[in-house]
Amino acid sequence: MKRFLYAVNITAAGVALAISGWAVAQDTLDAGAAVDVEEVEISRDIAELDPIIKPDPANPVINTAMVFSRPEEGRVLVRCAGYDQDGTLVGRARLWVKGHGVAFLLASDIPRVTPAFRFVGSVKCTSTDTVVPSAYIAGPGLTSAKSLVRPNWNRNGIYFPLVAVF
Repeated sequence: MKRFLYAVNITAAGVALAISGWAVAQDTLDAGAAVDVEEVEISRDIAELDPIIKPDPANPVINTAMVFSRPEEGRVLVRCAGYDQDGTLVGRARLWVKGHGVAFLLASDIPRVTPAFRFVGSVKCTSTDTVVPSAYIAGPGLTSAKSLVRPNWNRNGIYFPLVAVF
């Protein structure tokens, strides 16, 4: 019985060592990817949104505005990460939404790795409290885009499956 327990302990230790080695490698891989992508803080007046989302048939640039409104008191931090169509992290941004206020982020604010005017992908955000997300794709016309909210016990996950700027 003693030999059996000794053999089980050696096997368990080897498995634990192999798993911990994989975890360290995975953490190193994730950390290496995040080093090149710094988070930028976005601070704009809401009045700047109106000229951006007005349809302009003469302007061929298409940009996505991700708008966050706060129906309650207190300001909320929203942190976002943009991913290209291959799922590669291309940029991070954060913004504050005031109580009973509105703040927005543009798709052109996200990319820091790829050229800003050649980004098609998705954006995942988290907020520390309730915000109401909306997305608008503006250019020669204006259309609303899909946004999903996944509530969690301590924060909300917000997902914009399609954002673009080109």
